[in-house]
Amino acid sequence: MVSICTLVRNGMPYLAYFRRQIESLMVDETTRWHLYCLEGDSSDGSWAFLQAWAHDDHRVTIGRLDVGGATNKAALARNWARAGNACLDLIPADSQHTHVLWLESDLCVPPEILRRLLRHDVDVVAPVIFLGGLFYDTWGFCGIDGKHWQNDPPFHPHYRGHALIPMQSVGSCVLFSRRVLDGGLRMRGTYDDGLLVGLCKDARAAGMTVWADTGTAILHPVDLWAKQLWRIGSVTMRTAEGAALPDTVGSDVGDRTGGMPALDPDVMFHAHVHHWRLVLAAERTNRLRVDIEARPGPRREYDLRITSLEPSGLWAHPIGRRVAPLLQRLVARAVRRWAPVRWSDTPQRPILSAHCAIRIHWNDAV
Repeated sequence: MVSICTLVRNGMPYLAYFRRQIESLMVDETTRWHLYCLEGDSSDGSWAFLQAWAHDDHRVTIGRLDVGGATNKAALARNWARAGNACLDLIPADSQHTHVLWLESDLCVPPEILRRLLRHDVDVVAPVIFLGGLFYDTWGFCGIDGKHWQNDPPFHPHYRGHALIPMQSVGSCVLFSRRVLDGGLRMRGTYDDGLLVGLCKDARAAGMTVWADTGTAILHPVDLWAKQLWRIGSVTMRTAEGAALPDTVGSDVGDRTGGMPALDPDVMFHAHVHHWRLVLAAERTNRLRVDIEARPGPRREYDLRITSLEPSGLWAHPIGRRVAPLLQRLVARAVRRWAPVRWSDTPQRPILSAHCAIRIHWNDAV
């Protein structure tokens, strides 16, 4: 039997689909399952939904633990580990399970997921996970060589299709043999080397093996992923002297990015080319400071402040100061011709971005 563990927080957008997936899992004498679900800090109807599900199905056990919000990565990791370990502890000591499947509740999994992972008979194994056309869990999946998998193919130098690949760590959806957790291993509450990553590394340190099954794939829904990200609430641009610049990109940036700048350090500059007219020409600098600060309250929004630093690069040279007016006219002409520069799903640099060195100052936006 497999014990399935999952966490839920404000899960109403996907819980009905998650229930259908769990109830559709292919089962037989060796792949029966029991679901252990821990809910916490929800402000929607998640707890009531889970209560009704547990009432209808004796194979579902639920628990509840509020761990509170987090204002930084360290607190987020501690809360996540606390909730994750509490979910694992819902499994009774006398359970007859042979494996534990850790499964994030917003994923799309095939009905044969248990059968396919169990056939390998290894200590730790995970399917590959994709978001649209990209590999998703680049944080969790780390090769045996210490290199993290990448979003774009071939993902990793050791990647092979339909193969079992040795790993340092995996994530998102992970099948553990019972002996991994019965030995007392649990998630560590640190971001870089904790949670599922730390659990995998601790298992390897105890002499166990970790694998990725590239012949089994699951999906992370794109819409749900986008809704979980922080949104830009405001954009403020200032000169090196502190004077405010006209906000020509604020609303456009907020509408186009829809994501956390940590995912792409210069993501806010991909949306519109007007900013280059201000920074490269009018402000005569190729150095920026970007401050990102979370807004108080339950909404996932942050404020973005862009400050032009002192003249540098070409602008610090006397020749640069002389050619500035000419370049300003050229940039203005380019803006009129090509703006707005739109997003593309293929990685590419926006016009003139090579001239901009961007420094990120991170203020509690997680």
